[in-house]
Amino acid sequence: MDISHNTKLETLDCYWTNIQELDISNNIALTKLTCGNDKLKSIDLNNNLELVSVQCIDSPITSLDVSKLAKLKELHCYNCRLFALDITNNPLLEEIRVGNQKDENQNNIELTLTLTSAQNEQFSDMLLGYNNEHITTHVQD
Repeated sequence: MDISHNTKLETLDCYWTNIQELDISNNIALTKLTCGNDKLKSIDLNNNLELVSVQCIDSPITSLDVSKLAKLKELHCYNCRLFALDITNNPLLEEIRVGNQKDENQNNIELTLTLTSAQNEQFSDMLLGYNNEHITTHVQD
């Protein structure tokens, strides 16, 4: 799927598309990205500084770098294959769903979530929710 010429694209929903690659590096106006239930193993968000919502769910994604997304308010990346996620550079984050990380054989993966002490307090109830028992938090200030 080539969307590189859609530089003014603000919302991209490519859920259930069975894509293996997604290049959104030229789509710098994106504010909302929804992808999942596909074969996407990685996605580069480094040029998408306007993103407010990222939902990459039900995918074999093994890493997700959201460190440059200072405007991010919503992050859903559950049912993936993540081992680590750092949200310390996302001060506006209001909602996070990261549970149920599984490997290709459906074994649980222990996710290390790095967050600030303020985020730890803010998200403590959220992280106790459904299928989040395999999340280890690492508080960093």
